[in-house]
Amino acid sequence: MRRHPLRLSLVLLAVLIIAGRNTWAEIGRPIALPDFHRQSLLNGMEIFAFPSNQERVPFQLLVVNGAAFDPIGKWGVTYLTTRLMVEAGKDRAGQPLLAGLKSLGSELTYRVDWDGIWFQGTAPANRLTETLNILGQMLVQPEFDEEAILQLREQVAAELEKKAGEPQFATYERFLGELFNGNPYGHLVRGNPTTLRNIQLGDVRLQYRKLFIPNQAHLAFFHTGDREAAFNALTRRWGNWVKGNPLPFAFRKAEPAGETQVVLLDRPLEESVARWGVLSLARGDKNSYALEILEQYLTLSLPAWAGQVTGATQVRASASVETRIMPGCFQMNLQAPVAQVPAYVKKFNETLKEIQDGQINKERFEEAKRLAYAELRSSLENQDGLLRQLLETSLYNVGVNYILNYGVRIDRFTPELFQAATKEHFSGNKLVIVVAGPAESLQTQLSGFGRVRLLN
Repeated sequence: MRRHPLRLSLVLLAVLIIAGRNTWAEIGRPIALPDFHRQSLLNGMEIFAFPSNQERVPFQLLVVNGAAFDPIGKWGVTYLTTRLMVEAGKDRAGQPLLAGLKSLGSELTYRVDWDGIWFQGTAPANRLTETLNILGQMLVQPEFDEEAILQLREQVAAELEKKAGEPQFATYERFLGELFNGNPYGHLVRGNPTTLRNIQLGDVRLQYRKLFIPNQAHLAFFHTGDREAAFNALTRRWGNWVKGNPLPFAFRKAEPAGETQVVLLDRPLEESVARWGVLSLARGDKNSYALEILEQYLTLSLPAWAGQVTGATQVRASASVETRIMPGCFQMNLQAPVAQVPAYVKKFNETLKEIQDGQINKERFEEAKRLAYAELRSSLENQDGLLRQLLETSLYNVGVNYILNYGVRIDRFTPELFQAATKEHFSGNKLVIVVAGPAESLQTQLSGFGRVRLLN
């Protein structure tokens, strides 16, 4: 699952603990989803339709291919291709398709991930079919212009060059590269200035043909009125999308670090930014539930860490786990005064060792289970979240039962199972630590965790 970025721990805890307590009685029961209709076009595109009585309805389209398929040396081509499809598309009169959506009162956003490409929006219920058909024109009949590609790639490259000086961005980019080390997850979805400037018109057209095929697409929406009429209207546009052969998802496996990796980005900062973590697991792995409980357990531990490190109970830090088609990452993110960074890494190691030794705070553990369940449950309470969770079951090939039985599986984790799963995962999984801050203050302190590589 994807988590929020850096956050103030006490605010997070207050919100999630309330949610967790309200859902504790339900955690051991299967989750019930609203009724929906599932149907496929002849070209293999899958459609999920949920009835609604709202005046405005959401929709989401997922293409089960993503930036993991970017060729070496041309990272960012999937992002450029997707952005051009949306922003450069025109109708028969030469008017931008985005303007057509706006005239209908509809909205559209997009996001490229490593595993999939997402299109998400809302529309007036009585203009949903027209909205989806405009989206269909963007995907089925895209327009790629060389001048537009050159302008966009320079714009994105300039944005990345500007962000390179930001500690949060710099540590994130370096952390991915160090952790995944040759695996496609190790590069940014938008690539970098060098790889972007290698991308030409032919690369964009080829990437479109490889990734954007209907038998790798899943559309989900809420609708009012007659479902069959809406389906027939969509068939006329989306049915012209030509079926293709899916690319095999076969990539070099990321291997755990053999020893703790410490990278120090020398920056003249009063507050350091630090990331540390390990490879996680694939979505649906039996031990992935333990990592989701661990995420919440460590989040609940942050005030105690802050009390021992600084005497306060607040810290700008977060724990997060990402489970994907291949193993993602489990990471801690911290922004703190320079002198405190090594102490927080040490508290992480100590807490992890306590869990592996069976010294588990039972109350915190049960609360962590509640919070893990509450996070998924709350995402299903709004229509956008429901559509996304449903489509993710297709993306990660885990089936709808992943949602239905999530609470049951979380509830089955005992402290002993949690201890065993944590020990199994972290015993051969060494930390990758990336810190941005002044070398003169941090290099010696960080050397206690491993050999420090100093980068300017």
